[in-house]
Amino acid sequence: MENQQLAEFNIEVRRPESAEDWKTQYDRIRQLYAVEDRTLKQVMQIMEQKYGFKATYVSFSSMSCPRKEYINTNGSPTEENSS
Repeated sequence: MENQQLAEFNIEVRRPESAEDWKTQYDRIRQLYAVEDRTLKQVMQIMEQKYGFKATYVSFSSMSCPRKEYINTNGSPTEENSS
C-alpha cells in the first residue's frame, strides 16, 4: 500500500492495493456505512482520518456493502437479502 503520514494524528495513511486490503477493513466500513447509516463521503473521511485507509470515491462506491435496512439487529444480513 502507498504510504503517507497524517500529521495531526500521526497515522500512516495507506491506499489499498489489493482485495486483501479491502477485506481487512470491510467490517469497519460496513459498520460506518450500513449500521451507522453514514454517507459514503463521511465513511471515506473517517476511514482516512481515524484508520489511515484512503481510497477514491469510485473505489468505495463499488464495494458491495449492504445498507442499514438490510442488516438485522445482530449485524447480519436479513434472510431475504442475504444473497
